[in-house]
Amino acid sequence: MNASRLQQLFAHYIDKFEYINNPELNENYKWEIVKQYQEIFNLDAPDLAGMLTEAWRITSNLIDSQFQQPFYALIAYAREEPETVRTMFRDLFADDDGNLKIRQQKISAFIAKSEELKEKYAPGSWRYTNDQRSVMSYLFFHDPEANYLFKSTEAHEFADCVEFLEDWGAGANFKLDIYYRMCDELVEAMRQCPALMATNASRYENEEKDLYDDSNLHLLAFDMIYSSQVYHLCDGISYSHPNSAEKKLYRERIEKAGQLKDAYDQARADFEKVERIRHLVLEHLHVGDTVLHKSFGQGEVTAIDGQNVAVQFPGQPAPKKFMLLPSLGGGFISLGTPDDQIIKENAKLLQMDSALNRRLKSAEKALLPYQQYL
Repeated sequence: MNASRLQQLFAHYIDKFEYINNPELNENYKWEIVKQYQEIFNLDAPDLAGMLTEAWRITSNLIDSQFQQPFYALIAYAREEPETVRTMFRDLFADDDGNLKIRQQKISAFIAKSEELKEKYAPGSWRYTNDQRSVMSYLFFHDPEANYLFKSTEAHEFADCVEFLEDWGAGANFKLDIYYRMCDELVEAMRQCPALMATNASRYENEEKDLYDDSNLHLLAFDMIYSSQVYHLCDGISYSHPNSAEKKLYRERIEKAGQLKDAYDQARADFEKVERIRHLVLEHLHVGDTVLHKSFGQGEVTAIDGQNVAVQFPGQPAPKKFMLLPSLGGGFISLGTPDDQIIKENAKLLQMDSALNRRLKSAEKALLPYQQYL
């Protein structure tokens, strides 16, 4: 997500907060009805249709509208087959241990069973169609701390505005994990905005009606997404509406950026590790010390710097010069000190000493054009 645009949205939300929640618009009603819904909804109710009717009356326009009535359809089905509908909800609400792929499968199963009931009791009625949005709503009202509400138009507009360009699809191809990831990122960003948190907390002050606590900010996330389109929070922000091909390209660049960042981090970690070992060796190895070469035997260090070491061996006319770390890593020279163990553990890395700096610079150069996708 584009952090700068998120901050602009948050600022606009704060500025319009009183207007959005005035007596006429009163978007606080969402906090009211979630609280009331959870007090009423009870799958063990003997009169399931009656209980669902009470819950349906509370939910206002968050699930049903004057054009589509998926929730009311379940009431109609419950009057005919209460145990079938009860089982549908039990299966939907069954513990999935946070596995969103399983949760999506449960949503799809609920939709399929609802379609069976529609064909049986209301054939051809498009108004009674349950879909991804309505079933996600049932999950949210059941467990708001683990789920999110979804409205397609508002969600897509918000995603484009903040440059969340992963595609959660639609219909049977809906990817719940991607939409939830967008919402999770939004929640985390909201938590990092003290002014927004203070504004949100103010809705609970001097409020006569009981409001849902929303400690996980999932309802606030939906309100932010919804308000971004309905109350024009994106005004003043210039953004585009990328098509599927552009989103695909963007995702590929994000993936490539991640790979390049991993390569850069590994190159830097390797470089820094070798530099620490170099520093350690130079602290302990001095001119006049004795080292052991696997071919020439013992010799005396005559000169040493960060890159090379010169050693005089008996019977040799002049000191022999070696690359310091590659010679240690390759086992040609040993120090006869505890440092030999550290050298042995990092032998392959030390043999690459001369290439590590070039590798790091190359990784940094490759990553630079992709920084914006991290």
